[in-house]
Amino acid sequence: MADTSPIPPVDSEVPEGYGLYHADTRSHYDTLTEQFGDVDGQLIDTTITSPPYGDVKDYGYDEELQIGLGDDYEDYLEELRRVYKQTYDLTKPDGSLWVIVNTFKKGGRTIRLPTDIADICENLENKTNCDKCGAPLTKDRETGVHYCTDDECSFEYDSIADSWVLQDIVIWDKVRALPYSGKGKFRNVFEYILCFSKQNDFHFDLDKIRIADATEFKDWWINYPERYHPRGKVPDNIWEMVTPTQGGWGNMTIDHPAPFPRPLVERIIQLTTDPGDVVFDHFAGTGTVLAQAEAMNRWPLGFELSDDYVGAYSTLREEIIEEWKERQAEGNTLEEEQARLAQKIWRLRQLVFPRKLLQSLPGSSEERDLGELNINTVFLDGCADDELLAARETERVPLKTAIIVDDDTSEAARVELTESLAAAQEEDPCSAVPVDADVSVQTVSEFVGETANEFEASPLYLYDKNDYNYPAGTITIETWDAMVQTPDGWRQNHVAYEYPPVISNLYLNVDSDGKEVVTDIEEVRASEGGATLTDF
Repeated sequence: MADTSPIPPVDSEVPEGYGLYHADTRSHYDTLTEQFGDVDGQLIDTTITSPPYGDVKDYGYDEELQIGLGDDYEDYLEELRRVYKQTYDLTKPDGSLWVIVNTFKKGGRTIRLPTDIADICENLENKTNCDKCGAPLTKDRETGVHYCTDDECSFEYDSIADSWVLQDIVIWDKVRALPYSGKGKFRNVFEYILCFSKQNDFHFDLDKIRIADATEFKDWWINYPERYHPRGKVPDNIWEMVTPTQGGWGNMTIDHPAPFPRPLVERIIQLTTDPGDVVFDHFAGTGTVLAQAEAMNRWPLGFELSDDYVGAYSTLREEIIEEWKERQAEGNTLEEEQARLAQKIWRLRQLVFPRKLLQSLPGSSEERDLGELNINTVFLDGCADDELLAARETERVPLKTAIIVDDDTSEAARVELTESLAAAQEEDPCSAVPVDADVSVQTVSEFVGETANEFEASPLYLYDKNDYNYPAGTITIETWDAMVQTPDGWRQNHVAYEYPPVISNLYLNVDSDGKEVVTDIEEVRASEGGATLTDF
């Protein structure tokens, strides 16, 4: 056999010892302990793997070294148990094990390999008999505790305490698959992904794998952005990911009987690790897991016996890393997609705030007549810091808000409106919008003469007719001042459902599918009469 020193990562900053080992995974604990020293519970962060399928698949190398090939099924499971036990011993307390596996048919019946793997992983010591009396143990399927079958013996054994714990089962919908079927067997288009951990509190960061695709939302997210997470929707437990095309049909160099789709590996790595963590695959094949881990700045570790697969690894790794760099350069990684969605949702939350504020005024919607409040415009100086809006840690943003009323509004009416708006901020739906709003009520003259400079920006965007998700155009304070001198004409052109237009430094141009609504955004200009807009 070839030298068992690993094929090292491309990144020279990764410590020595990481990479792909051309060695037998049945002794990976000894190999890695020899390489790294005493690393019990300190080495691996997550393992992403798929077991060899016993007699079902021949992986093209020495039959005596292939786990399960030519073996009794029970012996095959015991070999897998020993492999998973070694991985358990090397995994950190908050680490996890992900096993992609499927059932198969043999002798006319379906072999429930996923269930059997779950059983062996949750009883790594393979304790089957009572320590006290030697009688067989029986397992409580609900608790996982094993009890002695001798009624006079009180022995109990909790195998979970020193074994993997099955946390969840995901269905991998392969979308397309080999068109094989047969009598008593449908075309197989899915596999199971078993998620195990060493403890219940394990590394599992769902926010990092949220689907940053507005089409996954309901159409009304545009009107209720406060109800949607800025980084997208949590995936469900059915993952639609196309099986990589084998041979010469795809863009990648893949020639393996069971290749992983890159997005599946990427998702698990994002979910369970951080940069610098160790990603392991004890049945590495051509090395998709290791290559994707290295591309994402994790430390790759894996074992593979096939000369052909090990020989293909360097080429596949180069392609995967190059593809990842291209995605980073184009801003097409999930992290970048989440950042862009978060920026849109935070801007939208700020732009809809005035509507939520007015909806929260005392009294029922039937009793409120917003037209009688003399509000003609709302100016917003919002948070436009892309870095802050994209940050996962951002929970609230500041928002300076000026409610502009007509010059002929009485002082008493302004005071009453100010008090009502202050109370409205504590009521639903306004209170659900995560902004720290500084709200003032001003007449047109007061605003122009005293505080307009606090809202001045270039450009300012006009959002009108109750459409706060895309601008009607850009506008200057001078143009707005000229146009609003005829309040009725201004309202006729820009108010819808009694909600006033918003003028803001914030730019947003998005429909319910996350796409741009308008392509040409022109400046709004006052006509000679100062009450209408030019066409644009």
